[in-house]
Amino acid sequence: DWEYVEDLLEDFKNITKIYPNKPNKMKIYLAEDWKKEVLLEFNKLGLKDFMKSATPEQREFILSVIKRKDAKNLRINVNELKVLEMYKEDLENYLKIKIEIMKTAKDEKSKKALPGKPAIILE
Repeated sequence: DWEYVEDLLEDFKNITKIYPNKPNKMKIYLAEDWKKEVLLEFNKLGLKDFMKSATPEQREFILSVIKRKDAKNLRINVNELKVLEMYKEDLENYLKIKIEIMKTAKDEKSKKALPGKPAIILE
């Protein structure tokens, strides 16, 4: 669980390097549940068998994950919501920023959230 938080802090640090202003709020968008289910099924079946039964949307998603350099580092067995809720106050105090945990993708950028790798939007 702590590695997940460390990854989140590293992502925040990298984003703030290019963010023009000091952010007041960080929205953390969790991946949609189906993405985690697809990744678990993919890990169970392997590429060849998974692709036989996958929908076009699932195939596209898996191929996009495979292309990522950090695909093997996705923490798909972490209960992200539980971990974020547990550490939210500590993270807010440490980063001096308000944090919102979002379970639903509302814009295009937030749809890029992956299991174990949430999308972060600063405001």
